[in-house]
Amino acid sequence: MAVPRRVLVVTCLALSVGVPAAAASLSPAAVLRGVWAYDNRAVSVTGTLARAQVWISPGGARYYRFELAEGRSALPVLAPPVVRCEAGRPATVDGMFRRLFVVDGVLLERVLEAARVECTEAPEDDDGG
Repeated sequence: MAVPRRVLVVTCLALSVGVPAAAASLSPAAVLRGVWAYDNRAVSVTGTLARAQVWISPGGARYYRFELAEGRSALPVLAPPVVRCEAGRPATVDGMFRRLFVVDGVLLERVLEAARVECTEAPEDDDGG
């Protein structure tokens, strides 16, 4: 029994729009080197949280802006204002990387639009005693 072409197309589209499979975490430098490759794609990026501040868009929406840093590379992140991470701590951010992103008329370039931010504790020294 042949499957109608329309059913195959709809099924393929439904499968491609689903939640992306968990991917290995990228570094901020890797994303910034591959701006075109990661544009409008879901990514997971791990780095050190830096330069955190609350940002209010011209339309009045509140965001948490910070950078995920790794050495000299720093990837700007825009997140909901509920992030409770301290600067200098490691963090992993899952979200959509946008080469160009407009928020209330403000153009942001090379920004990670966060869907989830996970703060991790810096490893503690264990002196065994």
